[in-house]
Amino acid sequence: MRPTVVPVLMKHKKSSEGTCPIYIRITANRSSCYIHTKVCVSPKDWNSNKKSVRASDRYSQSKNNTIIHLCTEANLAAENHRTAEAVKAEVTKGYSGVFPFIEEYIDDLELKGKYWEKRKFEVTLRKLSKVFPRSLNWIQFSHRDLVKFESYLRNQCKNSDNTTHNEMKRLRRLFKLAHADRLISADDNPFIRYTMPRKTVPTRRRLSFQEISKLMELNLKGDFRLGLARDVFLFSYFGGGVRFSDLCVLTKKSIEDGRVTFTSMKTGQAVANLLPEQVNPFVAGYHGIVGELLFPLIDQSVIADPIALRRQISSKNVMVNSRLKKVAKRAGIDPTGLTMHVARHSVANEAQAQGHEIRAIQSMLGHKKVTTTTGYVDELNQRRNDKLMSSLWNVAS
Repeated sequence: MRPTVVPVLMKHKKSSEGTCPIYIRITANRSSCYIHTKVCVSPKDWNSNKKSVRASDRYSQSKNNTIIHLCTEANLAAENHRTAEAVKAEVTKGYSGVFPFIEEYIDDLELKGKYWEKRKFEVTLRKLSKVFPRSLNWIQFSHRDLVKFESYLRNQCKNSDNTTHNEMKRLRRLFKLAHADRLISADDNPFIRYTMPRKTVPTRRRLSFQEISKLMELNLKGDFRLGLARDVFLFSYFGGGVRFSDLCVLTKKSIEDGRVTFTSMKTGQAVANLLPEQVNPFVAGYHGIVGELLFPLIDQSVIADPIALRRQISSKNVMVNSRLKKVAKRAGIDPTGLTMHVARHSVANEAQAQGHEIRAIQSMLGHKKVTTTTGYVDELNQRRNDKLMSSLWNVAS
């Protein structure tokens, strides 16, 4: 027999304030169990015939909505279960903890080898723990809590628009996963009524080919560290925008028949770019160094430990970026905003300027989505648009 679902007022649980809690009673085969609705009312405000809160209660509409929602969830669960306990177990999933769920998700990311993603969600988890209690459950998380968390990111963490957007995006993903696991219903997802913070388009530094030429002509034979920073930057540029993380683990065998071949550590995309002869002078000097790695950027021993590898890549990236600015000054180039990642933007800019198709540039950079590549070249498109408008209407740009 199908389980029955009825809201009941528990008069024997009357509080010192004179209110009684309302439970959802689920009955099957003469056995009953109860779900607390978290709603309490005065006995005079409960309509026992209609099983609803009277309008005399100030918050009757909100309370009735909660009761109706839980009754609906219980009735839907009753379609698939024949015991009261099974129905309750399905309905109360939403009362499971947010923090244990996120921790389990982070563990899954580590098992799948997604260490960059793991690191990002760990940061999100730490920030959430500063705002919400450990006891927080999915059903409690409201639209107001999302606004509260966004405010914390902006005002306490001093996060930028883009960082705030990314943190909220990760939280939104967790809610989608919780919904997929039937921990919450679609209606309980607070992101339905939440407006995501806008991202701002960052001003990306790009080097012109004339500036690249200045780096190529700079004599750094007397300073190995600065020379290494310059050489890996130029290899990244001429290699089609190789990321620093991938540069660190390239081996001498990664270059064969004039082509650099590797799998992007960030996206998992396979990359196989032809290398122009211009890059040869900036690689040749490292062939004689002992070890399998193409460039002596990291300790080869950490490659077997993914977490240690990411940490060392991160610290070495900061170090190389600092040295790049010194190299730029020596070459007579503005060092502002110059990092290893500028090589990717610069080569994408050059490829677009020469009229190459966006799909080809996407493949060269190893992007999963063409929209990511479009973001790299939008600034150039804007400059072209400005030039067109200036020419059309003779407007000074």
